[in-house]
Amino acid sequence: MEKLEEFTFYKEDGTKVKAKVLGCFTVVETGKTFLLYNAGDDDSVDASLVLDKGNVLELKEISAEDEEAVEQLVTNILDGEVN
Repeated sequence: MEKLEEFTFYKEDGTKVKAKVLGCFTVVETGKTFLLYNAGDDDSVDASLVLDKGNVLELKEISAEDEEAVEQLVTNILDGEVN
């Protein structure tokens, strides 16, 4: 299977956005899968919850609780605490 490096999605307002994939991971405790990506011209990191809808993947905004977990995991990765 080919690794996805870029993708295009549409915001709720209909705006088409091109994004670069930074990583994808599943939190074992919750079974939730998150996609990390950059959708701008800066170095920002965006995260979305990935929902499997059969042959289509849907990206949803993450909850405040999930956002904390994602930020902590990214911090741990950057600090070299996660393999």
